[in-house]
Amino acid sequence: MDYNNQEKTLIFLHNPRTGGTTLTTTIERLFPIHAVFPGSLATRLTRRSVRIRLLWGGLRTSQQITDSLGQASKKDKRKIMYLHGHLPFGVHALLPKPCTYVTMLRDPVERIISLYHFLRRRPDMAWYDLLQDVNLRDFVADMDACGCNNNQVRRISGIKPDEPLTADTLERAKENLTEHFTVVGLTERFNETLLLLSQQFGWNWRDLLYFRRNAGKHARDQEVVSLGVTDLIRQRNQLDLALYQFAQQQFEQSVREQGASFQDRLIAFEKQLALFQARPPGRVWNQIKRLAIDLHIQALFCVRRFGSAVTFRHYGFGKDLGS
Repeated sequence: MDYNNQEKTLIFLHNPRTGGTTLTTTIERLFPIHAVFPGSLATRLTRRSVRIRLLWGGLRTSQQITDSLGQASKKDKRKIMYLHGHLPFGVHALLPKPCTYVTMLRDPVERIISLYHFLRRRPDMAWYDLLQDVNLRDFVADMDACGCNNNQVRRISGIKPDEPLTADTLERAKENLTEHFTVVGLTERFNETLLLLSQQFGWNWRDLLYFRRNAGKHARDQEVVSLGVTDLIRQRNQLDLALYQFAQQQFEQSVREQGASFQDRLIAFEKQLALFQARPPGRVWNQIKRLAIDLHIQALFCVRRFGSAVTFRHYGFGKDLGS
């Protein structure tokens, strides 16, 4: 356990479509509600997220988060123990306390395919209408603004949105991962990531049991994609591929450092997780919450369609790219 990490503000840098919604809803349970500064939680109609919105104003976009942090008093900033959202690296400069980062990375091909289907099935997103008539190949080839061109490198390097990507950008991202991130998780190894987090921050792994959110709900995410399209994704995300391979090596090293007992803990954790996720009350409650969220999203879509721009901007929709 790294006790120094317990004294730092934890920043979860949420790369879209990497399992971050599941991770952040799991982590936030471990912090006092007044100490959580939310990113994407504003869309969820749980009692906890409603209370957070009352405290912090329901912020969602990275620009709203950074603007609000900049305007907050030093006293309020010191209260923040957990900050999360679709943020670029560098937001720690706005906080007075020492900070540490965690993030999740995902294979770029899988992430882009998931992002495409997510944006097409979410009417609250600004790209929803346009993408109904756009296939995956054209999405990858022509819609860089959606975050399908080396977005993980761009976010972790902390460069400006209009700054060009270069080999130096990749090296900057690698350096940031090495020097500023306590845990760099992998979507494909989600449970192991949770155990690494529990070790680094002194959390009880039994407090990290979770229900999967925004993942595995649509068979379209698992559709067979032609080799030509996957090659195009790789071609346009070469920096992300290199960063992902670098993160894989770091992850393997972190697991090895845990020793032989790590696999025993993983087996125990996954056994308890299977029991937790199979509980009838939990499963039913999860479905109820999901229905409430879907109804909320559809209601906001209707608001947008009727042109209520003030209400639409209040909720901050249409600017982020998912979870």
